[in-house]
Amino acid sequence: MLLLSAGKLFQDVGYVQASINRIASAVNAPKGTFYNYFKSKEDLASRLIVTSPSFCTTTSERVYITARACELEFGGIGGIQAAGAGGL
Repeated sequence: MLLLSAGKLFQDVGYVQASINRIASAVNAPKGTFYNYFKSKEDLASRLIVTSPSFCTTTSERVYITARACELEFGGIGGIQAAGAGGL
């Protein structure tokens, strides 16, 4: 439910404007509920990209979210290469 609501919010107001508070409020849940499922807004967005890549409203948002998710997950491009995905 949070994932779908966040995707709709990202499309309606954009990634930057869709705060965690707004995402939680969209499903009438307290902010803490968000953190039961996701580490951050970037974590939620990266899961959305995997399950429904069309949610991004612009190419620049898709690039920003993907880069941010990689930075958080692997410590940036260098971390991805060290993890064995050097062909990226």
